[in-house]
Amino acid sequence: MKWTDEAKAYCPNRLAGNPSFVVWMAEKLGAGLLVDCGANVGAVCVATLLSSPGSRCVAFEPQTRAADVLVGLVAANGVDVELHRQAVAKEPGIAMLKYPVDPSISGWASIAEKPNFYEAANMNQPFLSEQVEVTTLDTWWKDAGRPAVRVVKIDCQGAEVDILLGGAALFATVPFLFIEIHGPTLKEHGRTKGDLRQALTDLGYQWEHANKHNLQCWKQAVV
Repeated sequence: MKWTDEAKAYCPNRLAGNPSFVVWMAEKLGAGLLVDCGANVGAVCVATLLSSPGSRCVAFEPQTRAADVLVGLVAANGVDVELHRQAVAKEPGIAMLKYPVDPSISGWASIAEKPNFYEAANMNQPFLSEQVEVTTLDTWWKDAGRPAVRVVKIDCQGAEVDILLGGAALFATVPFLFIEIHGPTLKEHGRTKGDLRQALTDLGYQWEHANKHNLQCWKQAVV
């Protein structure tokens, strides 16, 4: 991957080679469509697309400065990404997004009303906030003409269950999903790990841990 100077500030450790979860997503994606919720500066989606010739991505990132860096990283690598500067949740609307000033931890961006764990984990950091538009995956999918989506990635600091509930029609058609599972940030949204696992089960997914805080999921009918 070709790293821009701006992207390096957000990803000081960067992706050494391709982490196993990027390899997994690329293998499942093939030449298909990836939807990335919480794309940040685009490091994961760009790496995945570079490993999957002919693929493309629809990326959701509401944080203005991160989305601006994503645009540059996409251009530098010549991949096909359609950016939506929106947060994703259970219902459309408007929310306040809060995130640290330090770009290297700006992935800790939350639309929770009281992100207590998030603030405690970054208590020495000043914060920025901005009002952002919120959509649902089903709203996007239906407006886009119900395209075939091969893989969805969700890394949204505890909003994962709400995103699944707001995308039930889409997820009925999506064979593969990579999703964060982190108890403290889920709690900020009134959810638990059990709620997330139940939502995945209700949508017909099986899963395994990719690492401590992420699940690789697939439809039970997919061999």
